[in-house]
Amino acid sequence: TTGSGYTSSFGGTSGATPEAAGVLGLMIQMWSENVWNTNPVGSTVFEKLPSASVLRGLLINNSKQYDFSGQADDLTRVHQGWGRPNAQIAYERAASSFIVDETENLQVGESYSVDVTVQPGESELKITMVYPDPPGTTSASLHRFNVLSLKLTSPTGTVFWGNNGALEGPYTPPGGVANTKDTVENIFIANPSEGDWTIEIFADEINQDAVLGTPESDATFGLVVTGASFSICEEALVDFTITPNPAGVGETVFFDATVSGGGGEPYEYQWDFNGDGVIDSTEEDPSYVYAAPYSGPVTLGVSDAADCATTVDKPMTVDGPYPKFLSYDLIEVQGNGNGSLDPG
Repeated sequence: TTGSGYTSSFGGTSGATPEAAGVLGLMIQMWSENVWNTNPVGSTVFEKLPSASVLRGLLINNSKQYDFSGQADDLTRVHQGWGRPNAQIAYERAASSFIVDETENLQVGESYSVDVTVQPGESELKITMVYPDPPGTTSASLHRFNVLSLKLTSPTGTVFWGNNGALEGPYTPPGGVANTKDTVENIFIANPSEGDWTIEIFADEINQDAVLGTPESDATFGLVVTGASFSICEEALVDFTITPNPAGVGETVFFDATVSGGGGEPYEYQWDFNGDGVIDSTEEDPSYVYAAPYSGPVTLGVSDAADCATTVDKPMTVDGPYPKFLSYDLIEVQGNGNGSLDPG
């Protein structure tokens, strides 16, 4: 500062550091006020703090990127980083977000997978994975110890790998390979197609234990997703009765469903009466007549208002009678005038 005012040339790291710190402070306050619907526990802002991995992820994921093309551009990745942290963007995108706050631990060879849903008209899908790594050795050519890699698969099967093409433009192109160098990985998709996208995180190498509170040698991560949502289904209570059971062939069987809870009404019903995987009825309380003996499950699948599904099976027995001829008479049929019983 000069006197009591700011200098006109206030910039560089002298400007970036306090600006980023200020945005981080706002995000910490927003976190404590449950803006991201994570239900933090504690009586103070500091008790409710998320992990450092998630804080870094929130800053990076909610930064405003400057458009650039290639490494010769003045605004290339190494000049702007992941963009300029923005509290307003974070607040506006919080409603369509999903966060994992170091609750998943991975041993070498294990993976974490989750499906998130992109709604029609979404402008950006941004995924940031940050994992805490033990301190590296300053003289080493590669400072990280462990390797976690980030992968995204679109509804049509297109694969994107973390940090692929990050030096060439603001958004991630399809393809690439697993990143084995960075402890921060991003996948940014412009105008993502609607539907379910699959996020996967792989523990490729665990060379040093990063979660000291567990007996295993493992690592953990923070995951921040914006532009998509993830709903945790609360299972509905589903039951039904079968009357009569056992039943006889040709007898009308009545099925009476009882459903409550979950995502609430309206409920949708799918009945399979004979275990063939084909939906026989979508009524709430249907009836059915078995034309042949049967011993096996009756399956009721129920979807609630949140599109969460619950399935219940119950055994069903249908006894004879078996159709058989009690008496018969031969009738001569002459169709071609040769006097022989046809065919003949």
